[in-house]
Amino acid sequence: MYSVARFTLGIPLPYTQREARDWIASLAAREANGRELMLAIIRPSTSQRSKSQDELIGGISLSIEREHKRIEVGYWLGETYRGKGYIQEALRAVIPALFSANYWRVYGLCFSDNVISQQVLLKLGFAREGILRGHIYKWDQACDAVSFGLTQRRFAQLRRRCYPEAI
Repeated sequence: MYSVARFTLGIPLPYTQREARDWIASLAAREANGRELMLAIIRPSTSQRSKSQDELIGGISLSIEREHKRIEVGYWLGETYRGKGYIQEALRAVIPALFSANYWRVYGLCFSDNVISQQVLLKLGFAREGILRGHIYKWDQACDAVSFGLTQRRFAQLRRRCYPEAI
């Protein structure tokens, strides 16, 4: 659990069952106000019989800022599933839909020492925009964040290379 909580803003450590239940209970209200959407990354069951065996392996959060036509994307993946392309596959499905919905900009912030997450965004055509010094306060420590952005214009230019299945 440490490896997930370390690079996410909203996951505390330790993470109790009560905190998990409270967070799940809050999802509907946060989605209803139109400011946030949480998407599950599911690994389908290999069994033909039961979808109930599908496995939650990660998530994507979308913080929606309609007035500015932008969305902040965040994501996490269970340690066992890293390095297999799941996050890129999930984001390649989500990002084209965001631009189709008339958002102008999608951006993400990564902890400055989360190199793997930064590489994911770069592979998806996001541009590294800069470092926000002391932007994140986690576990009694101010941490730097690296900002990455993808505009609708840049997405259109990179669509064939970075998002071939969206064409």
